[in-house]
Amino acid sequence: GADGAVLIWREEKVVARWDLDGHITSVAVSSDGSVVAGFWDGRVIFPTAAPARAVQGHLFGKVRLHLAPGEDAVVSSGDDQTVSLWSLRTAEKTGSLKAPGLGIKAHRGRASAIFLSADRVLTGGVPARQVPALALWDVNSLAMLKTHTFPPRRHMLQGEGAEYLSGSADGRTVV
Repeated sequence: GADGAVLIWREEKVVARWDLDGHITSVAVSSDGSVVAGFWDGRVIFPTAAPARAVQGHLFGKVRLHLAPGEDAVVSSGDDQTVSLWSLRTAEKTGSLKAPGLGIKAHRGRASAIFLSADRVLTGGVPARQVPALALWDVNSLAMLKTHTFPPRRHMLQGEGAEYLSGSADGRTVV
């Protein structure tokens, strides 16, 4: 929150605390206790990385975070329309998702992203000419695999993130 504190709780007791400077908008914690925090000003801080690091992960605005199922990878998405991949252990940027014709951007409007599996990321944003509202990406090649031109009308996540099904006004269903 606004106080910049990240606390890890176990059975009503705080077992770890980091006091970070700024307004936190999202936090991700892995099962081994590794922590990453996103901030209102675009920063991403890795207080448990070796060494601890703060980076300007996004140009501006709120940062949203999501851990990969394997828990070493983190995807960050921001109001600056960019999506980045990070190593949770080293705090190194491992890639950026870039839509054709948008330069460094993954989407128009605020971008959001989640891991569907260790090697697939789903991103969403505001649809625009030749820019999808929803896209499935390969993490290894950073390639856009499938898209919906219009926002999905219905969508669902199946199993443990292995399948995502969406249907849209563009008349297509994507799995």
